[in-house]
Order: sequence, then structure tokens, then C-alpha cells
Amino acid sequence: DDGKTIVSRIVTDSNGTAETTLEAGSYLIHTRAGIFTSDMKSTRFTVEEHKITVLSLIVDTGLE
Repeated sequence: DDGKTIVSRIVTDSNGTAETTLEAGSYLIHTRAGIFTSDMKSTRFTVEEHKITVLSLIVDTGLE
């Protein structure tokens, strides 16, 4: 959980949905929060062993 090590890269589908499998632990997800790559938002979350973790993120790109 150093906030620097990339453990997965995820791209959403046309519905804005994505999924991945992660080991139990604490993570920091970086999402683009706008149309520019510099518009990043960071969210911390924890994956517990033998449990499903659902993370819902709302990202406003400013586009309709």
C-alpha cells in the first residue's frame, strides 16, 4: 500500500463497468476525474479475504 506500485490496470466497458481480481489488502485506485489526464482522483479501499468488494465510483467528465 505504498500508493506507487501498480497491481492492475482496468478500462471500463461502454457501460462504464469494470472488474478485476485482487488479493486481500489495502489499495489506492487512481481514476481520471475529467477529460484531461491531469484530472486524477484517488480513492482508498480494502479488499477482505474471501469476500467480494464492490467499489462504486462516480466520475464526471463534464461531457453529456
